[in-house]
Amino acid sequence: MTPPIAWDTSLVSRLWPGTPALAYLEDEALAGRPLRIPAPVLTEISFGLARAAQRDARFAAQLEWIEDLLRHPKVEILAIGREAGFLAGRLRALAHHPPDRGRRDARTKPERRVSWLLDLQIAAAAWASGCDVATENNGDFEAIADLLAAKLGLEPLIVHRSPL
Repeated sequence: MTPPIAWDTSLVSRLWPGTPALAYLEDEALAGRPLRIPAPVLTEISFGLARAAQRDARFAAQLEWIEDLLRHPKVEILAIGREAGFLAGRLRALAHHPPDRGRRDARTKPERRVSWLLDLQIAAAAWASGCDVATENNGDFEAIADLLAAKLGLEPLIVHRSPL
């Protein structure tokens, strides 16, 4: 049996009315498969939209829309419980800086570190819930999967490319 898949921020952020992401989600819900979202994704989504809303009021409406969507019964939020919390801490101790991917990144160093910490938490919440992860940020999540298997001797986290 294939493990369920949790969506990373890179996919959840594409959920808007009329998008292929929302159409995919609707098809999945009709097939009885809920959308699984690790709780730290909510932090990233709400932060990004609330920050953007300070510059452009249209983002406030998008924030309200996604808050409503996330209350839908076919959306399951994966909590950071005891197991995920400890796992995220162990992962952070092993790799407290994001991997250097050599790509251009407009974010500041502190922003990249916060993002990395949230990625560790997203991966830990998914892993502790028995889920794989679907993302467009494959490099970082594959690095986390390697840490789980090689450094901690745990079952690997399977990282899937975007289904969209």
